[in-house]
Amino acid sequence: MSTGKSKRIQPPGCGMGNGYEQTDPDYEAKRIARMRAELKALDPKWRQVYLNGLMPSDRKLVFREDDRLL
Repeated sequence: MSTGKSKRIQPPGCGMGNGYEQTDPDYEAKRIARMRAELKALDPKWRQVYLNGLMPSDRKLVFREDDRLL
């Protein structure tokens, strides 16, 4: 059994997402729309939990246009 460093691990600063990049120019808009749809689909008692799990910047984008969800 080898105790050496795994070749799958990338050193720090070598990109994000382990080499996975979104190339769709509308990715950000689609991502926010998907999160809004997920939020709306939740039972009202779980919506705040969903929002608490988002990064603050995403929370503002998801919640900004439809603040009557809660």
